[in-house]
Amino acid sequence: MYIPVTDLINILERFKKELIEIASVIFLFSIIGFFVSRDIQFQLEELIGDKLAYFSPQEAFLTTLKLSFIAGLFLSSPYIFYKIWKVISKKYGFRKRLTSLIVVGGSVMLFLSGASLCYWAVLPTGIRFLISYETEYMTPYISIGKYIGFCGGMILAFGLSFELPLVMLILGRIGIITSSLLIKYRKYAILLIAIASAAITPTPDAYSMMLLTVPLVILYELSIILVKIFGRREAISKI
Repeated sequence: MYIPVTDLINILERFKKELIEIASVIFLFSIIGFFVSRDIQFQLEELIGDKLAYFSPQEAFLTTLKLSFIAGLFLSSPYIFYKIWKVISKKYGFRKRLTSLIVVGGSVMLFLSGASLCYWAVLPTGIRFLISYETEYMTPYISIGKYIGFCGGMILAFGLSFELPLVMLILGRIGIITSSLLIKYRKYAILLIAIASAAITPTPDAYSMMLLTVPLVILYELSIILVKIFGRREAISKI
């Protein structure tokens, strides 16, 4: 099955209003994030174990704004996932309140799990590896703006990649994919996961790559089970 172009357009049209509301909530939480941005910056600096530099008068201030926005994204993530689910559920009839609670709660937990894995396991290893190339002729002067952008991008990428089971579940429930299809293309999916993990992780070593590959493969297997149980069938009632 596939989603008609008209359906996609209708979804996007409905999502316009939701996007405005999401942007407003992110802005409000970013204001809160502004007041804790220094603490977040300190925690990220602890990973590198050294002071960071800024190379333009405005860089430190812009970095504070960047940190505030990242904090706003994380704080507003439950609301963002709820709004996205609201649009999907209206279109495809996932009306039960318990289903919405499970999906939204699960998406937040998966997102935070991926972000936590990156912060506690991947970033420390990756940063130590990258700065290990210092020599007597090369001293690292790391830009605060680029460093925060690097860490924030990595954490967000890990968090979003952990949403795989819920994305697969929704696609299965809509009827785009089936569990048999996921099983059939499992080896290709694992290959794509490995390639994506190599691209996302900051270092080329196998350890960092496996820290993302193994959880995603497990989540892919979980996706097969979820799609098999809750996927679209002729006789199944809408969840």
